[in-house]
Amino acid sequence: MPVNTRPRRIEGLDQKLCQNNTALIADTLHFESELPIIELANAISDRVPGPHFGLVDPRKHADTTCLIENAHRMYGLFRDQGLKGNDIIINIPATEAGIYATQQLQEDGININLCCVTNLIHAVACAEVKATAISIAVGPLLELYEQKRKTIYPNPSKHPGIETIQSILAYFKLHGIRTKVVGTRFRTLAEIGLLSDCDAVCVSAEHAEKMKWSSVPTTSLDDYGPEHPAVFRARQAKYPMDLLKNAKGTGGFSRWLSPESRNMTCELLDEVLQEMESQMASIEQVVEIEIKRRYEQGTTPLKELYRRLDAERAKSSQSPKVVLVREMWQGLFTPVTSLGVEQAIDEVF
Repeated sequence: MPVNTRPRRIEGLDQKLCQNNTALIADTLHFESELPIIELANAISDRVPGPHFGLVDPRKHADTTCLIENAHRMYGLFRDQGLKGNDIIINIPATEAGIYATQQLQEDGININLCCVTNLIHAVACAEVKATAISIAVGPLLELYEQKRKTIYPNPSKHPGIETIQSILAYFKLHGIRTKVVGTRFRTLAEIGLLSDCDAVCVSAEHAEKMKWSSVPTTSLDDYGPEHPAVFRARQAKYPMDLLKNAKGTGGFSRWLSPESRNMTCELLDEVLQEMESQMASIEQVVEIEIKRRYEQGTTPLKELYRRLDAERAKSSQSPKVVLVREMWQGLFTPVTSLGVEQAIDEVF
């Protein structure tokens, strides 16, 4: 068949590749933004033992259904990379919707970490849905206490924020709660030492470097007597609380919080979620630029493609298919587009 003859199916493919570009980009962006997390986990899986965390889109923090769907998709992508199910933990904001989503996801066999936990009631609600772990942003929580009470605490052991976190640790330990507690976003090494009962801590590169050259005094709850405020609070708190069972139809677990705790929980969640949403938007912006570049290159009309092919054939003795796929267009098309073009060329030649 002469090169300048265009089968109707080729003309149809020409139109199909060029139309609905915006819709394709929008559909792809939602999924492509998750891939950097997956690729990073895959790259370090052989070097870093232990669980790998995947983050759901924080902008869906109020939608239980979307959080469940997003977590399942993220989990599936991790599994496709060969990671074991027990090595995968999906990170979800500890909102009302996030807690109820966790209840379903844990039943589905997916490990969940509920982040941005603020107080004992909040932590117990997370434990009641059998969350694998909860994480507490230590620095932001302590700063919120300082702002609310307009007080700076030179001695971190007397900080009400530290006592709040210690009460969570004491309560979980006292009642054998299996949900793990992870401390994040520490401001000082002293805060790390005071919260050494955490099951895990996430430290900055700066703190990790300091810890190489200096010892961090640690204090365990076992060193305190029953009169310590955190231990006393944990012993006085009801067990089990049955927060979620008693909260049905009443507006959720937050109704059991004091006005101060409720306001602090809302403020901290708002602050951290805004930060996470901003970071997610930055990731999407970079990904969107790359997707647009690929689609603009990958949707070159076939008429233009044939023109370039004819010019290349005049310079090369190789078959048009080899020139097109292996040389001329290497790195130009996305895999899906390349496959479509290759099939079209097969029909012609």
